[in-house]
Amino acid sequence: MPTATFLNLPSTKKRRFLSAAYAEFASKGVDGGSITNLVKSLEIAKGSIYQYFGSKIDLHQYLIEHALESKKRLFIGNESISEGQDALFSANLLAAKFDLAFPQYAVMLYNQCLPDSLQYQEQISLSTEILSQTEIYMLPNVSLAAALYRSLQIGFFYYLVSNQNIPLREYLFTSEPIEIDNEVLIDEVAQLTDKTQKLIK
Repeated sequence: MPTATFLNLPSTKKRRFLSAAYAEFASKGVDGGSITNLVKSLEIAKGSIYQYFGSKIDLHQYLIEHALESKKRLFIGNESISEGQDALFSANLLAAKFDLAFPQYAVMLYNQCLPDSLQYQEQISLSTEILSQTEIYMLPNVSLAAALYRSLQIGFFYYLVSNQNIPLREYLFTSEPIEIDNEVLIDEVAQLTDKTQKLIK
């Protein structure tokens, strides 16, 4: 977890640090990501990292939690997720736009696949809340429906970038959003929504 030193950093310095950290770990994962590479890109002393986080694992977990909190803020209580027939479509479109706007966040969240990890369980909780907001009929096992819904979101994100010939890896080194024609995105989300309704209701 972050130390008080990190939390008290000026906002510009904190944003610069997080941008470099996401570029390192989104592109290489927790095993391939390197504190040495990170300090080189930031041009700071290696000891500075350990004033912010106790270990590489702590930093990686914080990045996932930070991404998840950003996604939660977008979804929970969002009035664009209306009740009724279009609710699931609205939720899927919102999720797709978030993933495309923040591909580094998406990759880090979707690579967190171990069911026993806290971050995975938090993602399942978010999926459950999203599904409950849409008021669609779910499978008898709510956790199974939420896990299936998350899997569909993962598959859809990677399908989108592949189908649109987007060089995803290049975006993982920057904080740039991925741009897709809005009409194409809406059509693809409509197909995803139809598939989702058939699978989880």
